[in-house]
Amino acid sequence: MGSWYLTRVDVTDDVASTRRSSFSLGYYINDAKLFGVDEKGQPLYQITARRLETSEQNNHLLLEDVQIEYWPRLKISWLLTATSGEVPQNEAYLDLQGGVKLAQRLEDGTNGTIIQSEHLRLQPEAFYATTSEAVRIHLGQDQIDATGIRAYLKDNRLELESNVHGQFNP
Repeated sequence: MGSWYLTRVDVTDDVASTRRSSFSLGYYINDAKLFGVDEKGQPLYQITARRLETSEQNNHLLLEDVQIEYWPRLKISWLLTATSGEVPQNEAYLDLQGGVKLAQRLEDGTNGTIIQSEHLRLQPEAFYATTSEAVRIHLGQDQIDATGIRAYLKDNRLELESNVHGQFNP
């Protein structure tokens, strides 16, 4: 009887420890708005996400249905949208995935240049976006396909990296 008592397994302790390990501390926010500010506390950009949650495994913020736009006073006419994104802790960039679209808004409210890709890294405070993957650029009726791009948003300047092919209508 004594050896049975010493060798038995306490199932309730295993269940309790399993429950504790399956719940992680964190939070989520629906319809989240995050603001980036400069060194003087002036707003630079706004990130809107249908859902924002923390990822305890890798200390990232996870975003769903993302939209990023710059504050009007900066006169940066680009609007960025994506299906999802990640913001690593203590980093100055966002990695965006899924139907990423970077659209230049013209003064009349219409879209100018539209850049589409499946992945894009945005450094919002540097006004810089980049990808090494396939991109499609729409310039009105014209279209350019390339692999890799560097977009300098404040300067309205794009650099295509390789495999550039375009279709231009006269």
